[in-house]
Amino acid sequence: MDIFDAVKKIYSRSANIAVLMDSNMKMIWNNVSDMQLKFNKNRISAYDPQQKITETTIARYDYLKGKQKAIKIEPLYEGDEIVGYLGIMFETTDVAKLADNSDYIRIERSIENEFSENLMMTSAELDAARGQLDSEVYRDINAFFKRRLRNARSYVVNREEISYYNSAHDNDTIINASDILRNLIKQIRSIFISADCDLEFFCDKDIFIVAKEKQLSIAVMNLITNAYKYNDKPFKQIKVTLTYDENFNPVLTVSDNGIGLDKITFEKAVKPFCLQGDDPNDHISMGLSVVKMFCDDIGAKLSRKATSGKGTEISITMEEAVVSDYTLRRETPTIVLNKFDPIRSLISTVIDFD
Repeated sequence: MDIFDAVKKIYSRSANIAVLMDSNMKMIWNNVSDMQLKFNKNRISAYDPQQKITETTIARYDYLKGKQKAIKIEPLYEGDEIVGYLGIMFETTDVAKLADNSDYIRIERSIENEFSENLMMTSAELDAARGQLDSEVYRDINAFFKRRLRNARSYVVNREEISYYNSAHDNDTIINASDILRNLIKQIRSIFISADCDLEFFCDKDIFIVAKEKQLSIAVMNLITNAYKYNDKPFKQIKVTLTYDENFNPVLTVSDNGIGLDKITFEKAVKPFCLQGDDPNDHISMGLSVVKMFCDDIGAKLSRKATSGKGTEISITMEEAVVSDYTLRRETPTIVLNKFDPIRSLISTVIDFD
């Protein structure tokens, strides 16, 4: 049984429409039995025939009589070669509009539902494949399942992050940002070094701000994982600093030697699920939008500097705690990265580690 036969067997009874394509994205099979499906790759939004799809991609598909569906396209590999694609069509949910209305509870529910669907389908796929595939095909399809699970794990991380913004947004605690970041970087540095990435850190001592420890940590981790993920250099360099600017405001900066984040992409990325423009169903690309939520909560300013092919610098300019803030409840660094920690899960979406 080759990988195409395995995919046909797995998706033959899927509730969603499944389309199997060759390496040129020409349909060779679909699971629709009660109607004739006319699949056309040119109906995929923003489809570029010159650009080969090499990772999971979600887009819109013009289905019938103006009706649109979301389509998730997964590359199928044999070894290192892409031999075809699997397209899964499902109903669209315009979570971008929900985000514009700050309807984060419904966004959270949408993420939770998609995760559950992915997890159940992946479990069924593994059961169907067990004992029926030769070693090479099993290896390839197992890698395919692993990508699906990685995406599902991303939904969990996004759900954890966005849940902080369902409440009243009250940041009534004072934290030592310097100590929290020093403790965080100390724990994660070895993970990034093992993944050929130099993670530097420098901060001024005892910078206090009014915020939540976990919100600060997750915002910083989103910037760090983005700096790693969008970096095509063999050896990646990431630098985290927390210092004062010329106006004596604390500035947190994460810089890298990656691809360089252009202005248009940045402006899309700070809105939840809007990184792909007309693709609001992408539940994975939420990093900068979570950082923007953190900035909005504490009254900070988010800015970027970038040079194409040379790197990006993202800065958060904050307000230092004033004397009256010292009467607020204090948080102390408590970060311990165990296997259930959402920060550890966030790292694991871009780096595999035990």
